[in-house]
Amino acid sequence: MEEREHIKTLFIRLAEGDATAAEKEQISEYLLEGGSADDLPMPDELQAYGPQMTVEEADQLFTAITAAPVRYRRLTWPRVAAAAVLVGAIATLCLYWFSRRPADTLYTAEGVSKTVHLSDGSVVQLKAGSVLKVPGRFGKDKRDVEITGAAFFTVEADAGKPFIVHTPHAFDVEVLGTAFNVDARGGKAKVVLTRGSVKVMAATQKAIREMVLKPGEMADFDPAARTLSRRPVNTLFYSAWSDHLMTFRNETLAGVAQHIREEFGQELRFADPSLQQLVFTGYLSSADIRETIKTLEQTFDLQAQRINQTIILIQKKTK
Repeated sequence: MEEREHIKTLFIRLAEGDATAAEKEQISEYLLEGGSADDLPMPDELQAYGPQMTVEEADQLFTAITAAPVRYRRLTWPRVAAAAVLVGAIATLCLYWFSRRPADTLYTAEGVSKTVHLSDGSVVQLKAGSVLKVPGRFGKDKRDVEITGAAFFTVEADAGKPFIVHTPHAFDVEVLGTAFNVDARGGKAKVVLTRGSVKVMAATQKAIREMVLKPGEMADFDPAARTLSRRPVNTLFYSAWSDHLMTFRNETLAGVAQHIREEFGQELRFADPSLQQLVFTGYLSSADIRETIKTLEQTFDLQAQRINQTIILIQKKTK
């Protein structure tokens, strides 16, 4: 009886990821010596552990248990058959974990920015056109999410469970509790830290490089060149979009028109082509196109005319 309870404890420790090398060897020997499936923990005994496992952890568990080298020449045929039945029972337990784990959730911000409240209390503001992938349940020792596009994160502090943001560019951000902006658009990735502390990890030319940022700093990663750099920045310039503002620094009106098309789906044209070369620095509303156009009119002494979905800017006539 004591041996059966010991075997159950070993499998549970393996499920938790706490099994030592010696304990894993005991499990391997147990499989080789034809242990009984009746000695495995039942699903209701694993409820405290299964929900915490990620898909990767469950897969590793299945591989670790079933990969024991069964030396058939040392076993009688009945023991080989018993081992096969046992492996089948273990596979059933692993499938049970998979079936109970909630599916990942995809949050998509189509056309407008979107605010997402995560189960740990963290808040993510998704920029228009961005996608956030969140597991159905965070792991027991970390909180992993994936971002495609741009987002502003306000992370709930948890020293024992770091929050990790993955991007498509071999560039990850690890935090404990902080506020920062991640932008993985346009073939590059950058992080701007507003408050707290973050560690960025990037696959550079020589190795995985880590860098700890201070508030007011930006880490910039170029996946093509495999270079990671940092510099001080005005954080508001990079996070203003989360307050429904578009930011511009020495941008031509031609460039401003492109941003307006992306944000509002409306064309901005110029009666005089030379107006396209005027330079704008400042903020424009990304929530109300009327406010946006009004700001441009007042800044450059222009007048707007609307024709269907097209807005035409005309230079006011001087008196």
